[in-house]
Amino acid sequence: MNCFAMVPAPENYDVEAEAARPVTLMKHELLQESELFGGLTDKQMQRVDDLTAVTQCERGKVFFSPEDTPGTIYFLKEGRVRLYRRTPEGKQLTVAVLDRGAVFGESQLIGQNHAGVYAEADEVCMLCVMPAGHLETLIGEVPIIGLNLLRFVGQRLQRTTELAEEVAFWSVRRRLARTILELDERYGHPTLNGGRIVNKTFTQADIAEMCGSTRETVAELMSALKKQGIITARRRRIVIEDRPALERLLEDA
Repeated sequence: MNCFAMVPAPENYDVEAEAARPVTLMKHELLQESELFGGLTDKQMQRVDDLTAVTQCERGKVFFSPEDTPGTIYFLKEGRVRLYRRTPEGKQLTVAVLDRGAVFGESQLIGQNHAGVYAEADEVCMLCVMPAGHLETLIGEVPIIGLNLLRFVGQRLQRTTELAEEVAFWSVRRRLARTILELDERYGHPTLNGGRIVNKTFTQADIAEMCGSTRETVAELMSALKKQGIITARRRRIVIEDRPALERLLEDA
């Protein structure tokens, strides 16, 4: 159910060391990792490289909001970016959490003004950036990029629809179980006692926004899951002790 095809960023990422590497090398590596440019020849990749620049941003930076005029496409090399919407009550509802290799900001190319979505850096991020007009030019020169882009957009629209249905019809406990299992799929590693640890830190507020609930409700439900021995916590990371029991919660109404 992930919004994009992504590869989790390595845990030993060193921003200072990365910044010291040649920019041209960083760009080339990132662009090769992005599935948007899958299937391109070396010559075509060089053309892509010529039209992009590398930038670093701090946690909390908002790349765009629904009020902004689209104009830039972002390719995430390192870090984590959160896409979210605001409810009429002013709460945030996370649409997707993006990792290394993800693409975002493509709304202009499908005639939408960011489609009601905000994009915010959840961690220090390293990105390649490209003016939307340059990507339009590339699509004209290399049609496979347009086909890849359509797949990305379709996946995101599907996830947005799924999220809306879950919020409307699923219990919060069921949505919480789905969120934890999805985090495990993306960041999980086995533990020595046969469990699984989500090797990224997320606050209860983060998780509440991912499953369309409040921090208080999520805190209460996670406490109940801990009492049942289904999950525990270790250094602010979720540990799944009984994955089958967590999966059974997906069957709840």
